[in-house]
Formats: sequence, C-alpha cells, structure tokens
Amino acid sequence: MRGKIVTLLALVAFCLFAEIGLAQSLTVKLDPASVDLTATGATFNTVGDSTRIGAAVGAPAVTLNPTSLAFGNQVVGTTSASQTVTLTNSGNATLNITGITGSGDFAVTNTCGATLAASANCTINATFTPTAAGIRTGRITVTTDAVSSPDSVALSGVGGNTPIPTLSEWGMIIFALLMGSSGVYLMKKKNSFRLHA
Repeated sequence: MRGKIVTLLALVAFCLFAEIGLAQSLTVKLDPASVDLTATGATFNTVGDSTRIGAAVGAPAVTLNPTSLAFGNQVVGTTSASQTVTLTNSGNATLNITGITGSGDFAVTNTCGATLAASANCTINATFTPTAAGIRTGRITVTTDAVSSPDSVALSGVGGNTPIPTLSEWGMIIFALLMGSSGVYLMKKKNSFRLHA
C-alpha cells in the first residue's frame, strides 16, 4: 500500500513538472516504496515516507556590469566615446535574448546574438549624443527569457554648449587674427604707395 502511495505522489510530481517542461522521465524501481523522478537539472528521490529533492532546476539568469553609466558633459549634437556593459548569463541554462535597446539620447550596439550559453558573456556598447542642453537620462533595456527580464542599465549625461577654446586653440585664433590684420595693413600700404607714385 505504501509503495502505491509513493508511486502516486511521484506521478503527481512528474505531471506538475512535465506541465512546465521540466520533467524528462519517471523511473519506478522494483525496490519496495522507492521511486525516482528525474527532471532537467534536478533529481527527486522518494524512499519510504521521505522525499529528497536534488539540485535546483536549470534556468538562465542575467547579470549586467556595471548597472549604470555616466557620460559627463558632451557638446550638444556631438557623440561621446563609447562605454561598455558586460552581459553575463549567470544561470545554468541557455539564455534567449529577444532585445537590447537604448532610450533617450543614447544609442547601443552589442555582440550578444540571439542566445547566450550558461556562464558566457557578451558586450553592450553605449554612446551619448545630447539633443539639448542640461541633464539627459536614458536606459539600456535587455529583454530575455530570464525570470528578471526586462533587465536594465541606467544612463546619464549632460548636454553642454560650445566648449571654451583651449590654450592651443586660442593661440591659433590669435595667430589667424594677427595674420589677417597684417595682410590688411600691407594691402593698405601697397595702395598708398601706388597713389603717391
């Protein structure tokens, strides 16, 4: 009787896990009151009145590093240097990626593809092109089949006006002005000489 109850419990467990696609096989041993249920990444073993559950069922998991990027000041209409986020599948099953997007004044590219194996990683690159002055914010959104999806990275930057010229740039400006003034002066002297001649 006890063996029948144990077998019934194992069958119920198998059906539950099969319904969500986790159970793969059910093995009933001839040993009295002993039933083994094998599922993806987990083993359920029932002996007598006790049940032991093995390792957790395999599943993908997303880890993003870092979880935020700050681009600092950037002249409106110009594009910043690229910054990088690493996406890691920290789970123990293949991660299916359905989308990696950027919002606001931030553009993203990636090397991830449609799937990412367990423990593998890929790169997401982000750039900042402010469309207006002031604080600008956005987000990288990663959509997958992980339980945590959608996962995101916060983005920020500051749109600025035309920057103040550096010392070397000021030197070139002054040089150009001096050369222009000298040219005008020489032209005037040349015309004056012709008039007196």
